[in-house]
Amino acid sequence: MKQRLLTGIFHVFFYIGLSFAQTAVTPQNALQQYLKKEDDTYRWIIHDTLNLGNETKVYRLLLTSQTWRNIVWTHQLSVIVPKNLKQSAALLFISGGSLDKGQPRWTDKQDALTVNLSSLAEKNGACVALLKQTPNQPLFNGLTEDALISYTFHQFQKEGDYTWPLLFPMVKSAVKAMDAVTEFTEKHTMVPADRFVVSGLSKRGWTTWLTGASDQRVIAIAPMVIDVLNMPVSLDYQIETWKEYSVEIQDYVNLGIPQQAKSEAGATLLQMVDPYSYRQALKIPKMIFMGTNDPYWVVDNIKHYYDSIPGTNLLHYVPNVGHNLGDGQDAFNALNAFFALTLRDEGYPPAEWQINTEGKKVNLALKILPDKLQGVKVWEASSKDADLRNNVWLFSQKNYVGNEAQLHYSFDFPSAGYKAFFVELLYPDPTGSTYGQSSRIFVMDSLGLVESHQHGHLEATLKALAEPHRNKILVAAHRGVHHEVPENSLAAIEAAIKQGVDIVEIDVKVSSDGIPFLMHDQTIDRTTNGKGDAEGFTFQALSRLQLKHRGKQTSYHIPTLEEALQLAKGKIVLDLDLKTDKLDPILHTVAKVKAQREVIFFDSDYKQLAKVTAADSSLKLMPRSHDLKEADKALALFEPSIVHLDESFYTNTVTAHIKNKGANVWMNTLGDLDKMIAQQADLSELDKFLAKGANIIQTDEPEKLLRYLNGKGKR
Repeated sequence: MKQRLLTGIFHVFFYIGLSFAQTAVTPQNALQQYLKKEDDTYRWIIHDTLNLGNETKVYRLLLTSQTWRNIVWTHQLSVIVPKNLKQSAALLFISGGSLDKGQPRWTDKQDALTVNLSSLAEKNGACVALLKQTPNQPLFNGLTEDALISYTFHQFQKEGDYTWPLLFPMVKSAVKAMDAVTEFTEKHTMVPADRFVVSGLSKRGWTTWLTGASDQRVIAIAPMVIDVLNMPVSLDYQIETWKEYSVEIQDYVNLGIPQQAKSEAGATLLQMVDPYSYRQALKIPKMIFMGTNDPYWVVDNIKHYYDSIPGTNLLHYVPNVGHNLGDGQDAFNALNAFFALTLRDEGYPPAEWQINTEGKKVNLALKILPDKLQGVKVWEASSKDADLRNNVWLFSQKNYVGNEAQLHYSFDFPSAGYKAFFVELLYPDPTGSTYGQSSRIFVMDSLGLVESHQHGHLEATLKALAEPHRNKILVAAHRGVHHEVPENSLAAIEAAIKQGVDIVEIDVKVSSDGIPFLMHDQTIDRTTNGKGDAEGFTFQALSRLQLKHRGKQTSYHIPTLEEALQLAKGKIVLDLDLKTDKLDPILHTVAKVKAQREVIFFDSDYKQLAKVTAADSSLKLMPRSHDLKEADKALALFEPSIVHLDESFYTNTVTAHIKNKGANVWMNTLGDLDKMIAQQADLSELDKFLAKGANIIQTDEPEKLLRYLNGKGKR
């Protein structure tokens, strides 16, 4: 059944592609293809005009954005024009609303949202537009909001028609609203609006991300309370933390959407609707808004995507509020500041911090603008368990005096339970008020930072690597766990994490445009549906390919090293098998993700390893050695964490010598021994192998090897 469903999806993509001037519609371009599709439904008319105070006018337009699945979408689009209009950039705020017999339910003339947005317009001398009825609802027998979105996702998975996901017409609504605002201001104002800052809450925040990735008129975005990018990882994190999905996403759970996130069908859907899939198109500035007690998301979920999104990424947490951001005043104050800073194009205060663990405390260093900083609030919340949705956040006011470019704070591990914290930096905005920029939220337990529930396992692995004479043998999964998914894929890494593997070996190359990616072979012929030299392609070209598994094409795609590091961060050690001499992009990516302590650099070329340690002496090295003499050379040159020993010299003498020099011994069961492990037949040869003294074993059968080692008391 699953195979027929996937085949149907791919066939639909193919045939739809033929109808678009031979442009194949794929999950990667489906949104753009939908936005480009001609639709003569679009139009707008002025419904009425309101006068607010200070001679600000609100022109309420009736917008028809499109026809989607034979349903004409109509919206209330309010264009707020201040008397002091001077800016050619506008703010588009996307909101909800409902229909009555196919027409918008018009809001009251003193609608609170319109009043708040008019204040932003007046303070900044800019048009502000409020788009409502996104999406048009109710539809399909009364469905609204998440029930409606999840229904359309389910229909896509059943039929394979790429126009089904409701986010597509929601984004097109925003695009057409920008068209209408530009056309209206050209006709009715002296300063036409041709650039936009886009914002919205919840599903409209989701729409905001995708609109920012889809339209070059968008110069900045301010998505609110949609803390779920990198959806497969973010959704798994709910299960890890709460042991269940949030009740707020039950509509999706009822249709199996989160449960299928890592299947081929799920990956196809998420490629289309997860903003994380479009992150390379999201280099514009952002201010990301969240409530600390939002019941939809785990409190520190942003760690699963924040470092992977390019560009300026500012954060604003509103303490002690949920999904509605309280009364909204705190959020609107920060939105006003972000809009003002964007209009002036003079830069933003830095959003940079470093975190490290020292003994029983966590140290946080934040970069600041000392000449502008007006105050600091350190926010903390404690809980007996990992669920902080209902816990109260308290702050301590920190007065800042001085001219240092960094602030430093320390937080003690809790003796029991959990503690969460973030720092809010108070800055002036250009319109005369003060607003807060936040660090991300960090969570600790008695062991330290909780980067995931696997962090205890990771820390145990790192501790074991520092003790080469230990009894415990670590297990490394060769190219991940790839029995059911492609080698060197994110799914293979995820499978290794779930099996409790200690280390994942991955092969790293660098594309022609400098993007590190995962691939073993010199060519892409064996592992993808393409042909040619792997490093001869740009990563954009590589990203269009599909990985093969056991010779059959799948819907999985070649991952970047950054994606792999983000997935593994806080959970498992990655062994980077260097299949390239282009080290700088790899080193840069490891540093960018702050994964230095969680990776191993492996190469048989000692000159390459010398360059690695010259760049950062703290990085773990694993030189390959073919005999005792070469092992001695490696030990003298690098004082490595691990020595990868060639199978011809698997002897107790060599392994004992390496351990006595303070390094671990890495040996492989790849080949015949793995076949024995897989068959669980006569394991006497494996017993002999074990006696030779390895304390890290690389295998293609990690699950069965773990079971064997447990039985031997070696775990």
